[in-house]
Amino acid sequence: MSRPDSRTVVRENLPILGDLRNEFDFTRPPRKPMPLPLRAGS
Repeated sequence: MSRPDSRTVVRENLPILGDLRNEFDFTRPPRKPMPLPLRAGS
């Protein structure tokens, strides 16, 4: 599903990086957004 990156400094297939797909539960529905509070003066 990922696009190969033509930059030589990007290493998508290094085993040390791991596979983050195992760290997320994609079977659950998404959570509602949690807006960040605005800073004073912005």
